[in-house]
Amino acid sequence: MTASAPPLQDRVVALFGGGGRLAPFLTRRLLDAGAEVALVDASAEGLARVAGQLADAARVAGYTADVTDEAAVSAALQALLARFGRLDRFVWAVNAALPGSLDSMPVESWRRTLEVHLTGYFLCLRAALEPLRRAGGAVVNIASVYGVVSPDPRTYADPAQGTPLAYAAAKGGLIAMTRYLAVYLAPWNIRVNSVSPGGIAAGQEPAFLARYAERVPQRRMADPLEVADAVVFLLGDASGHVTGQNLIVDGGLTAW
Repeated sequence: MTASAPPLQDRVVALFGGGGRLAPFLTRRLLDAGAEVALVDASAEGLARVAGQLADAARVAGYTADVTDEAAVSAALQALLARFGRLDRFVWAVNAALPGSLDSMPVESWRRTLEVHLTGYFLCLRAALEPLRRAGGAVVNIASVYGVVSPDPRTYADPAQGTPLAYAAAKGGLIAMTRYLAVYLAPWNIRVNSVSPGGIAAGQEPAFLARYAERVPQRRMADPLEVADAVVFLLGDASGHVTGQNLIVDGGLTAW
């Protein structure tokens, strides 16, 4: 039997938030799937950190851009296209986790959270639309279970230091945009889906992990590669009839 080609063989994927915490795992799985990867992030340091964690960086390039700066986004897209010649897939993994409860969050932090998560997404996707339309591409947005349900304040030693309202509002807005854009972009054969992880293991302190595990049927947080695998599935042809969906990867947290 002839081995099947990797699901993203010769596809170019733009990963926005390419210097973030999840980016090394996403990039590793995208490379395993045969893709070439363009990392876009506001932090040159973050991009360098991610590149330093990759065994094979020959199919990866990094571009620095503030996603809320329309001119910077346009310049990054033009540089990306000059380097790779095309754009087939788009992943939105940008995160601005500014702390603060309803009582304590400065309004500037509220506005910045929504600007990065939602306005930034609007600007980056719009800049990428022409090549995505040519490719009949796919878009995957990293949302969160907290765009679907409320955080359980009992999980946190100090509930006021838990997931901010602005983060939940931004992720809920991203899920709504996913559905809207799936319909809007369907005539160009562009699929748009989101992945909503629950908690992702990242060396959190043991007492918090234990409290979180009590709320999850699988009794643990996700491995970041499990989230990345869901993204690759939604980018590939195996999900060719899947669009407008929010794939929840949470070990059953939202099932009860």
